[in-house]
Amino acid sequence: MSMRVFLHIITFICIFYGIYKIAIRDQDGLSTVAFIFGVLTFLITLVPTEAITTTGDTQNPVNIETEEEWISEKEDTEIESEDVKDSTEESSEADNTIVNNSSGTKIEGNQFSGNLLKEGEVHSYEYIASVSGVYRFDFTINDDQKNYIFIVKTSNNKEKANTYYSHKGVNVSLDKGEKYKIIVKQHEGYCSYVVNIGIPKEVQTINTASFLGSIVYTGQEDRYIYTAPITGTYRFDFISDNTGNNYRFKMYASDKTEKANTYYSKNGATVNLVQGEQYTIYVEQYSGFLNYTINIGIPNEIQVINGNSFSGNLIYIGKIDQYTYIAPITGTYRFDFISDNIGNNYRFKMYASDKTEKANTYYSKNGATVDLVQGEQYTIYVEQYSGFLNYTISIGIPNEIQTINGNNFSGSLLYTDQVDRFMYTAPITGTYRFDFSSDNTNSNYIFRMYALDKSEKADTYYSKNGVTVNLVEGEMYTIEVVQYSDIGNYIINIGVPSAPIEVNGNCISGNIMYVDQENIYIYRAPITGEYVFDFQISDVNTSYKFNVITSMNLELISAYSSKATGKAQLEVGQVYTIKVIQNKGFPTYTININMSTE
Repeated sequence: MSMRVFLHIITFICIFYGIYKIAIRDQDGLSTVAFIFGVLTFLITLVPTEAITTTGDTQNPVNIETEEEWISEKEDTEIESEDVKDSTEESSEADNTIVNNSSGTKIEGNQFSGNLLKEGEVHSYEYIASVSGVYRFDFTINDDQKNYIFIVKTSNNKEKANTYYSHKGVNVSLDKGEKYKIIVKQHEGYCSYVVNIGIPKEVQTINTASFLGSIVYTGQEDRYIYTAPITGTYRFDFISDNTGNNYRFKMYASDKTEKANTYYSKNGATVNLVQGEQYTIYVEQYSGFLNYTINIGIPNEIQVINGNSFSGNLIYIGKIDQYTYIAPITGTYRFDFISDNIGNNYRFKMYASDKTEKANTYYSKNGATVDLVQGEQYTIYVEQYSGFLNYTISIGIPNEIQTINGNNFSGSLLYTDQVDRFMYTAPITGTYRFDFSSDNTNSNYIFRMYALDKSEKADTYYSKNGVTVNLVEGEMYTIEVVQYSDIGNYIINIGVPSAPIEVNGNCISGNIMYVDQENIYIYRAPITGEYVFDFQISDVNTSYKFNVITSMNLELISAYSSKATGKAQLEVGQVYTIKVIQNKGFPTYTININMSTE
């Protein structure tokens, strides 16, 4: 017997008893009380039972409808989610329906709660999104053995979520200012519930070199707008106060192209951005909750190199400093690398204006040697490779090509691979000597010489002391002095041959001043006969070679001054070439020519 029937019986008994006492005029206090109680009970029974049922939540009253009303509106409000349908196949038809009650309780704040005390009981709420973004609805219950259904619908009845308490929560994308209907429906047993709402933040604009936030709910997505102040390589370094948890970092250009998609555990992201371009950044909850800070490594402006050095610092992973350099002269340049932290490393790259690579090396290699063209603009990149450091790069700039006037020339070798270039025009045809000297005996340099047709005349080292070459009068030659080891100042003396001398009389004299020197004399025999050449020398510890050659290039005498004399049969009127060639030391000599007496 239902409670309503029981109340009806009590009501009738009390009213009947009161009327009876009044009718027989035997009215007393008891009969009066019974009559009044009966009338009041009757009035109460006229009110539907659901109208006097409460949820126990005074802050959030619940709208409960009769079973008849609920079933009558089934077609308008039936839940379509497969998730719910699968779990409620064994439930009654009534359990699969909800009342479309537009007068749901309006949710204020980030939490709401209620009590589900009746089979098929449905609580309806109204929620207006304060910001566009991903919301989190986290479910709690007073008894984990029970369950309820959670539904979110738009104002036009489009379903945004349909799940169970047992799933613990749900993420839903909502639009700012839109009105949503939230339905909590009894599913298994009766329970009390609390739903906490994770509300996204407004999109923030980044105006500094760092930004921070807090991840406090599952599926949270913090959004930022960043406008690149300069074109270049940027670094976003990730920090967290809870290293055991993780977050996701994503970045998109305005055309939706992905620039980065990585995690806090990867430490950071290096991206190339374009000045003035607006980028959207997402910091998404991935595991657990945390506070985060993200530091932005911002590249420097492109710098123009003026002078013979430049410097900078590499303070974040992936940093690239960019420079432009216009070569003041054509020649061989040296870029020497310096760092205040020799344990770390950086990369040096250089490109011509046509993108051809001129250098690609590392600080640990100490430097780079490149050939540049006067007036050409080059782009230099100094890239972080390992660790952080301050750097200075000095530029060894070649000297202008110099013209040699006189019998010597000099210079200073100040940087690795330095090349000093000289032009030399031979004043006379003959055998020349280039003798090398340096103020640093520990240093060494290469001496190279080329004819106009690029044919090599010499390629040797300072340590070889010098080089002998045959040059042609009026021909121009290119000389290169190339740094090889260490640095120092050098002087190179040129032994220039004398013009052939016509011999008048019977005596030849001269001196030897450089290695391989050749003094040439022209001799015409006054009569036919055997001639004796007597060799005199200033220093017996020195010597020279003596040659007599006919006009047909036939050698008549080949002797050394140590032999004292040389003899040859000469013909009157014939022209003979006499050569005095340095052999040992640098003597002064006299050669007497006499007819043989034998």
